[in-house]
Amino acid sequence: MERKAKLILTALLFVGAVVSSYFAVETYANYTLEKKFANRLSKLPLYASYRKFHYNLLKNDVEIDDLTFKDSRTYICVGKLYIDLPFTARKKEVPQAFSVKAEDLELPSDFLGFRELLRFVGYRNPFVTVNFVSSYSFKGNSIEVSSTAVARRLGGINLELKLEGIDRKLTQEFLEGRIPVRYIEEKGALKEFKLTYKDFGLFQQFLSFVGSQEGQKPDKVKEELKRSIVQAIRRRGEIAERVGLPLLLFVDNPDCLKVEVKPPFPIKISQLVDMASKRPKVEEIIKTLNLRLTTCN
Repeated sequence: MERKAKLILTALLFVGAVVSSYFAVETYANYTLEKKFANRLSKLPLYASYRKFHYNLLKNDVEIDDLTFKDSRTYICVGKLYIDLPFTARKKEVPQAFSVKAEDLELPSDFLGFRELLRFVGYRNPFVTVNFVSSYSFKGNSIEVSSTAVARRLGGINLELKLEGIDRKLTQEFLEGRIPVRYIEEKGALKEFKLTYKDFGLFQQFLSFVGSQEGQKPDKVKEELKRSIVQAIRRRGEIAERVGLPLLLFVDNPDCLKVEVKPPFPIKISQLVDMASKRPKVEEIIKTLNLRLTTCN
């Protein structure tokens, strides 16, 4: 009986030591990472602050609350920022995979030149609140990127991108400035691209705004828009099938619209850049990229 009690006591002491060591390591890691983070913030050309920084050793991720950037003309606030740290984060190399998530991200409505677009659809709020998730992962000699942004009362966009010929080593060399952009363009090739738009009121705001400008009801604006699309795709078979008809369905029931590019064979990025510079016809773009619109109601 005494021997059993000693074993139980030893086990409890061991567990206690492990738990204490865990929290000690986590506390030290949190202190070290926060110190580095604060040091980098201090070097930014604008004021930056945050309320809370927490590192979770078990999940190996960082949570930052109320991260704010501002100067005399700009104000950006992130309610919560989650960074999934790769286990190679301490090494100065490109991680095999990486993800970041931002909740309640407040951006000025003119951020990245969106002012004219938002004004065009009648959006007058000085800020846009967005939830954002983005990640990438290398798989052999290719990279897959995924990003999702959802703006309250406006809409959401999900982007998926697959590129061949760009591996982790090549990306590391590019970021270090050892190879030029043109080399990346020659090596990399587009395998697949998907963009999905989910409407949460932006399209209706657009119809209402145009109607208010022209003295028409939103339903009248919608019908005129549908007539314009029908006229534009008349006698243009492939454009009508791949782009026009799905667009008509979306206008009639603005819920979800997907743009998909999946060429028969991966297309070099350099070829895409050259093609864009020549301003090709819509038919050529559709055929080369195997582009198609679909509704996803």
